[in-house]
Amino acid sequence: MCHDGEIWFSGVKGFNAFYPEDIKDNIVPPAIQITGMKVNDTDYKPENYIGEDSLISLPYSQRTVSFDFTGIEFSDAENVKLQYKMQGIDNNWIETKNPGFARYANLPPGKYLFQIKAANSDGVWNTQIKTMQLIIITPFFMTTWFYLLIVVLIAAVLYVVYRYRIAQILKLQMVRNRIARDLHDDIGSSLSSIRIMSDLVKNNMQKDPGKSAEMITKIGDESQQAMDGIRDIVWTVKPENDSLENICLRMQEYAAEMLESKNINYNFSSDESLKNIKLPMNKRRDLYLIFKEAINNLAKYSQCSYAEIKLSRNTNKLLLQVKDNGIGFEDEQIKAGNGLKNMKQRAAQSKGTLAVQTEKNKGTCILLEMTVT
Repeated sequence: MCHDGEIWFSGVKGFNAFYPEDIKDNIVPPAIQITGMKVNDTDYKPENYIGEDSLISLPYSQRTVSFDFTGIEFSDAENVKLQYKMQGIDNNWIETKNPGFARYANLPPGKYLFQIKAANSDGVWNTQIKTMQLIIITPFFMTTWFYLLIVVLIAAVLYVVYRYRIAQILKLQMVRNRIARDLHDDIGSSLSSIRIMSDLVKNNMQKDPGKSAEMITKIGDESQQAMDGIRDIVWTVKPENDSLENICLRMQEYAAEMLESKNINYNFSSDESLKNIKLPMNKRRDLYLIFKEAINNLAKYSQCSYAEIKLSRNTNKLLLQVKDNGIGFEDEQIKAGNGLKNMKQRAAQSKGTLAVQTEKNKGTCILLEMTVT
């Protein structure tokens, strides 16, 4: 070293000399360039240049991204330091060699800011950070409105199930109430009559044998009526009897039993299209009991020699016609009769109508119209 601070040192072909104060640090930071981008590990080539403040918007199905970037330094490129950070994912800066590479897999939906900064070999950092904005679009099935829709749908399904359950409970309760009412009204009244007549027979057996024999006959009739009532209740409750075909068979059996015992000729006809129709229990019961009441009245009071029974369908209407050539009824008899009143009430319960056409000595025609599906 010379007295003025100049330093000499030998070289390959001579001497080298320099003043240390003339050696300056490189204060120019390297430029930063994003050189490539991949989406789902496939080269991504956007229409616009990938540079500072670029905005890339990607669908949810393309949420794995990677970046290639470099710090441009001509004097000592190998010693350039690079750091990067993805805001929203990385808490701290991540250091990498030059050139750099960063990969992020399965990014959640949202907005991100990818940042890069660089320093030259003398540790001078670039104060201007390279950034790229990235948006992963939220799919519809992860949106708030979709979750709300699912909640509403679940609530609606639960409400429908609840209402259906309540309807089934009410329906079952109605069946129970109807069975209880039938047992009380029909069977109960028959059993009460049997009990009363049994007491009369017991008290009059010795005093009036003829009256006792008459009472015993009535007891037998009431017992038969009670048994028929119980059979009717059991028959209407069974689901296998929902089809009109089974109803027609039972109606034919009852018509044969009642009319043949009275020596009344009759014709029973039903449309073939009725076979595929099913009636709910309430309608099935009302139809059968209306028919039964009509045949019972015909056999007891009409004094006819011929009856015609017809079951048919007109679009969504079920038609039952019971016609005879008997003595008919007066209007006053129709209004006063409890049987016809009960038939009309049953028809109304099943959202149907019942019409009675009659004229003295010219027969009677009962027409029931009931809606079916």
